Amino acid sequence: MVFDIRQGVMWTGNAHIGMEPRELTAEDVAFCWNNWWQSPIGIGFYPFMKRVYAEGNTVVFETEDFDYCWYFWVGDGAGGTGIVPHEVLEAGYDDWRNQCGTGPFILTDYVMGSYVSYVPNPNYWDKAIINGKEYTIPFVDKLVLPIIPDQSTQIAALRTGKVDGSEFVSLRYKDTLAETSPELITTQYCSSYRSLALQCKPGSGKFENKNIRRALMIGTDLEAIAKAVYVEAELHVIWWYGMPALWTPIEELPPETKILFSNDPDLARQMLADEGYPDGFDMELVINAAAQDELDFGAMLVDQWDRFGVNLSLKAVEPTILEQLRYSRAFTGALSRGWGKNVRGLSDWLSDSLQNASGIQDADYDTQYLKAAATVDRVERNALLKDLAIHYLDTVSVIPMPAPYSQTYRWPWLKNWYGERNVGFVNMGPMYARMWIDQDLKAEMGY
Repeated sequence: MVFDIRQGVMWTGNAHIGMEPRELTAEDVAFCWNNWWQSPIGIGFYPFMKRVYAEGNTVVFETEDFDYCWYFWVGDGAGGTGIVPHEVLEAGYDDWRNQCGTGPFILTDYVMGSYVSYVPNPNYWDKAIINGKEYTIPFVDKLVLPIIPDQSTQIAALRTGKVDGSEFVSLRYKDTLAETSPELITTQYCSSYRSLALQCKPGSGKFENKNIRRALMIGTDLEAIAKAVYVEAELHVIWWYGMPALWTPIEELPPETKILFSNDPDLARQMLADEGYPDGFDMELVINAAAQDELDFGAMLVDQWDRFGVNLSLKAVEPTILEQLRYSRAFTGALSRGWGKNVRGLSDWLSDSLQNASGIQDADYDTQYLKAAATVDRVERNALLKDLAIHYLDTVSVIPMPAPYSQTYRWPWLKNWYGERNVGFVNMGPMYARMWIDQDLKAEMGY
């Protein structure tokens, strides 16, 4: 794959690390890519990569074979593929003051637990075209992203106009916001979901037994979790989001897979007894202490699983600790992690993938996935992937939690934003660059 590098794109420079503004080059891209994909984690992401190098004004990616997710990995900014200059790599990522980019904003301040602020990049290469007229962007004089961990405080800031918009708001606030702030404009989305990775690595113990894993999911009341924790959520979204050709609705799943959604604690208890656990067992679930929904559905699982003999205890840890446990697989029972609905998700459960948090070893799955990934014909590949998604679900190396609906909110004075949540892979800069505040309208509305 050969990428032409846009001319005239400038690194902003960074006086803190002694870096002058300069043009982005193909060498920058190749250097950053090689630094990433040849690292221990990167190689796990990109097993199909052979060589990356600059050739004039182009960057050449040579691959070992075809991979149907090439665009997600190479072109969408996923994984570690954000491009940073070698000066930042050498100075170190750990200090925010070392950052430098080519995007629409320049990072000026970061106060932990409070806010992040930016000013416009005066040399940003892109333009906005509105009603046929070209404009220099960003439009705003300053961008402030507040950090408000407490949800009720977030909602209060939105309701009182202290923030101009919010990208993720739980549906539990939908009715109250409609009543107190009817002028707010909203867009509803189905968000990513959490999944409980069960410890399945060789020699780990009981969860290597597929029937025990299946019993846990069969005894789980996913619908109750969806309503109590998320108000409204989808129970089954593997391949669902924007990929109907790959998705199998619950009612069309094979009987042995459909039963996973049955919420049958009596059957779950019998299955555990059949596998030698008539009195159930103790287990631990590691959750993110900073994620309220994990605390909520974790508490519900404690009650639900007690119905069929599983004494579940919760271990709430900080996000960095959770990630360490996920990558090292140093947990004993289950671990909760975020999960997307994109086209590369099934590669995370290959036996040798670093993303395979459960550590499950499934040679049949590996064979099916690698065959599908290397299939160029889209129709043939989609059929293989559709079957593979059912295989993945049926194995229950993870128990997928419901995928919640949430909403974006914006005040009418926040112009030229229509509820988009990212452009590419969690890239919001181009969105922010095109927004502006109608100060007159804001004053008219009493804010």
